[in-house]
Amino acid sequence: DIIEWIQKAKPLQEIGSHSFGHIVFSDVGTSKAAAGSDLSKCVELAKEMGITLQSFIFPRNAVGHLDLLSRYGFKIYRKHPDMEENGPFRPSFLLRLKGLLSDIFLFPPPVFDLEKEKENPLYTIPCSMQFRYAYGVGRWILPSFRFRRAKKGIEQAIHQKKIFHLWFHPMNFFWKREGMFRELEQILNFAHEMKRQGELLILPMEGLI
Repeated sequence: DIIEWIQKAKPLQEIGSHSFGHIVFSDVGTSKAAAGSDLSKCVELAKEMGITLQSFIFPRNAVGHLDLLSRYGFKIYRKHPDMEENGPFRPSFLLRLKGLLSDIFLFPPPVFDLEKEKENPLYTIPCSMQFRYAYGVGRWILPSFRFRRAKKGIEQAIHQKKIFHLWFHPMNFFWKREGMFRELEQILNFAHEMKRQGELLILPMEGLI
């Protein structure tokens, strides 16, 4: 019923995949057979709902088995730029610390160009900013800071003619729900106004390719 509700939403929403079993695709214990079985089930279930999957979000942003991704019809995926092989923030505690400090001190989120894979017929878009939950250390982020930081990212995307990609899990809204939805609404309203002025395109991931 949730899928049907999203399919009827306006404006039109893309439905992508976050895997079937939430396996870690980059883990050495995730075999090609296991990854292929997971992707096959995603495609099968989506087809039953009349959905053609093109966009993929790796669980934990852990990229792996890209050859299988394209084999099962996916065209684009998201990656985390700090989790790449030689990224300085690859250890998880450093990654979390960097993200938290960026939110607390309102560092402008990065913006990116669409990237094309060299070895596979896939495109990738790096994520710019997580809409962080208000739990644990996230409680230290002051009200309006998520909106103010996202606004900086959107403005940079406009200025540099690049892509600002905001992401979150539904569980990010479990805590301080009303305030969190209010900030997300502020972000969407600002983006909509920039679109109305002809400064910004708002696209789903599949719309980038």
